[in-house]
Amino acid sequence: MVSPFLWSRRIRRLDIVVLSHAHTDHMGGMPAILENFRPRELWVGIDPASELYKALLAEAARLGIVVRHLHAGARMRWGSIDIAALAPASKYSNAGAPKNDDSLVLAMKFGKASALFEGDAETPSETAMLAAGLVHP
Repeated sequence: MVSPFLWSRRIRRLDIVVLSHAHTDHMGGMPAILENFRPRELWVGIDPASELYKALLAEAARLGIVVRHLHAGARMRWGSIDIAALAPASKYSNAGAPKNDDSLVLAMKFGKASALFEGDAETPSETAMLAAGLVHP
């Protein structure tokens, strides 16, 4: 579904693909995106116990895509966009099945415009971001 939409917009290559977390409704089509658009990087948060997620990382490796693990506090600039990772916290881990609070949360700023990409982060993750002073109510 995503690939045909991007092709209809004449998009043939992606620089970066961000996976918020490893639930199938967020990563189900990701192998096709990696194959069809060969992004340079795949940004993720943590590595939960998920065979589908492990297969996605193996596919990224096979295609030569750099996988970057981001945690709260990471900052980078992509062109004119300032990007800050707000979650998951560096000490956060999940040895079990994927859950919403695994979400990689990114704040992006371009000039006077800004956007918060929260995935499916829930109250515990939001509370941690507030407590760390990363977001303001």
